[in-house]
Amino acid sequence: MLAGSWAGGVLQAMKKHFAEREAKRSARAGADDPVNVERRREEKKRLKQEQHEQCLALKKERDRMWREKPGKGRGRMKTSCRVLGGG
Repeated sequence: MLAGSWAGGVLQAMKKHFAEREAKRSARAGADDPVNVERRREEKKRLKQEQHEQCLALKKERDRMWREKPGKGRGRMKTSCRVLGGG
């Protein structure tokens, strides 16, 4: 009935827009599922723990080298690890 008219074009555009919004809404609902949220949270926590362990290993090596250096001073060494609060 509206095919080929201006109103028919508007209706088609509205239907397309609605379908796109529904697809985004359903994708968001899947991402907001409590099981998926917990999975992402655990993964993020694991990655941060790994980064922290790497930082500590680097600091341990720097500290060892500093202790072995002759004539070591009393100054505080800067660290490049954000987790340790240096920089």
